[in-house]
Amino acid sequence: MLKPTFYTLALAAAILTGCQSSAGEEAATRTHVQEQTAEQPLSFRSQTITRKSSYCSQGPEACAEATITYLEAMGGNEALRQSINQYVRQQILNLQLDNNPDADTTATDQLAAARVAEAFVKQQEDFLIAMEEIPASAAWWLKVKVMAAYQSSAVTTLTVSSSTYAGGAHPNTYLSLQSFGSNGQKLRLADLVLDTVQLQQLVEQEFRRIRDLEVGMPLVEAGLFVEGNALPLPRQAGLTPEGLRLYYNAYEVGPYVFGATDILLTYQQLDDLLRDKYKPD
Repeated sequence: MLKPTFYTLALAAAILTGCQSSAGEEAATRTHVQEQTAEQPLSFRSQTITRKSSYCSQGPEACAEATITYLEAMGGNEALRQSINQYVRQQILNLQLDNNPDADTTATDQLAAARVAEAFVKQQEDFLIAMEEIPASAAWWLKVKVMAAYQSSAVTTLTVSSSTYAGGAHPNTYLSLQSFGSNGQKLRLADLVLDTVQLQQLVEQEFRRIRDLEVGMPLVEAGLFVEGNALPLPRQAGLTPEGLRLYYNAYEVGPYVFGATDILLTYQQLDDLLRDKYKPD
């Protein structure tokens, strides 16, 4: 009567040992994969999500289409990789706010692009149902593209460009720029340069040159939204292979008709104003 018990205990011990061994192997495999990922240089995988509304079958004038091309960071420093992927995800989720101020932008899953694209076309479908007809402005679009603008040992810069039309007088375009340090920190202008006052002077000088505004001419007279005749630094800025790119989106410092202003301060122009650690390799 003792034999069955002995065999049962032996079998249970063997199974337990096998499970422990399997769990240990899985943990070792995960650790090995993580180590391999960390050893690989930072790279990006591009993915595209496209969604179309059900009204597209009735012709282009009734169609809503959303196309989002985004990047997923791979390899490199884990903190940098996670910071970049979180930034991309948040930028995509924030696109919903243009048409829905109450949209949920706190999601942390990897399907942000699909969620935003689907929400966009559904909004157009709901709009047409409420209208009970197809107006001339029914052809909506959302186009988003995320790109790696610059990579060095100290800096990685991304651009997020978007163009959207959801009815109204004109489409809206927007460009975001963000540089990241080697450990994943989002770099501000104050992190990149030694003196933001001197930087502002350089930026205004280039702004006036690009916009053909006379030196000394009050910026308010040119139709700009500024206080104290001082041009604020733009919200969007980042390092590129050529230098520091600074971008004023439409409406940021002037009316829509004024458009966007794209400024490049070369590394030669920046000279010693740029912190040494961020100068080109």
